[in-house]
Amino acid sequence: MNRTGLFSWLMFALLTIGYAVVHVVIAGWGTSVLQAIWPAGATPENLVITKTGEALIQSYTNNYSRVSYRRFDGTLIPDTLGLQKTFVTESISLSSKDLDEHKSFEPESWAHRLNSFHDFQKPATAWYLIAPPDHASTAYFVGYDQLSRQLVGYIGIDGFSSQQPAVNQSFPILMSQYSAFASSVAAAQNQDYFQSSEPSGDFLEANYVPIANAAPDNVWILSAGTLYEIRLGSRTVRPVLKNRPELRQLYSRNEERDGKTYLQLFIRTDTGLLIMDPETANSKSISLAPIPRRVFASFYRLPDSQQILIYKPMPSLKELSPAQTVFWLDANGKIERHAETTLSGDSGQSFVQYLGTVLCLPSPLFPFCGLILGAYLDPDQFGESPSFWDRYRRLLWEFKIWLIVSVVVGLGTGVACWRREREVFGTKSWAWPIVVGICGWFGWMGYICTRPLPARLPNRQWLPDQPESARPLGTEIFA
Repeated sequence: MNRTGLFSWLMFALLTIGYAVVHVVIAGWGTSVLQAIWPAGATPENLVITKTGEALIQSYTNNYSRVSYRRFDGTLIPDTLGLQKTFVTESISLSSKDLDEHKSFEPESWAHRLNSFHDFQKPATAWYLIAPPDHASTAYFVGYDQLSRQLVGYIGIDGFSSQQPAVNQSFPILMSQYSAFASSVAAAQNQDYFQSSEPSGDFLEANYVPIANAAPDNVWILSAGTLYEIRLGSRTVRPVLKNRPELRQLYSRNEERDGKTYLQLFIRTDTGLLIMDPETANSKSISLAPIPRRVFASFYRLPDSQQILIYKPMPSLKELSPAQTVFWLDANGKIERHAETTLSGDSGQSFVQYLGTVLCLPSPLFPFCGLILGAYLDPDQFGESPSFWDRYRRLLWEFKIWLIVSVVVGLGTGVACWRREREVFGTKSWAWPIVVGICGWFGWMGYICTRPLPARLPNRQWLPDQPESARPLGTEIFA
């Protein structure tokens, strides 16, 4: 059947898309079956730290219905209800310097540019810490009366004002991709109750846990090497630490002692951590070795002043589940001992998922174009990066096996299409080979359905599209 060029290309596109859908569904089903029967993928594991300083491996089995614990030497620990109460749940997340350098993005959503606070006054004022888009990497407080909804005023570096602070009067802060205040702001009140929303005084006061060494309206901001203490009730600003360029990130953690809750401020420096009591401003420095590249570190401070540091390297294609290292530190940050362990729960599952990606999408079109969507939607999948193309190149590197397999498949199908066009159909056009090579295996299936093989002549040659008219065998005489 003779077809026009446009009709052939439309048929090719429909057949290619249809086969791709069927192929992905079947390959995805096969990957799910492998995940269900793969032993390592069915046992997710993670590290937990007890208040006594013991590191345990927590394993989930039977679709998360059962939890088991073991030590690094393989000794099993009975699963008791009271064991989880001994875990230290709060830690300080640290990362290597190469990852910190990428935290220069400004969040696009207003939900990530806004934090709300309560001043615990009667009548109450709702204070909002705002990082406006027109003030690059700066923030200031704005207050509204909760009853009348009227504007009360602003708080900047110079204190309370009835006018919006200028850029040089606002707090310079370090902004990250998903939060403008993740490592620059700490508060005595629990911000989880009303973060990025209107603070409800009644709800907050009913759920507020008294802090023995800090007032409930205290807020601290680390701004350009200076630690500011803001009292929302009195609307005052006081610098606690001045001109300390080595101060980089601010954290806060609660600690239970003698039946009371105490707040501690942790400030990361170039050489370690500075632990400060917010009431007395007494501080203590802990020296920490530089964190290796592409490594996330979690710092735990235990009730007996013992400290634990966990190194978790970022996964790569060479090591889908790299070994994690646990360091036990003394009071000054010196390493007393360390131990390594490899959590097997994620390695098998990641391998099956990676294998499924290669089998589901054997087409050069997806590694080059499909990963653009991944780099855009998940900018910090492999650590925050300074630019979109840097994230894209990093994704291509992490999925290089997929890229190599897809390119090989594309070259193979392109060459096969070129030979078929030249030897069977007698054409020298590169249009079909290029398109089929880009689409890979999917394009090849659509191509052979669009342009099936013609019949063979008795001499084993292919019947051309437009056969020549039969030559006369002799002279025909009409009577």
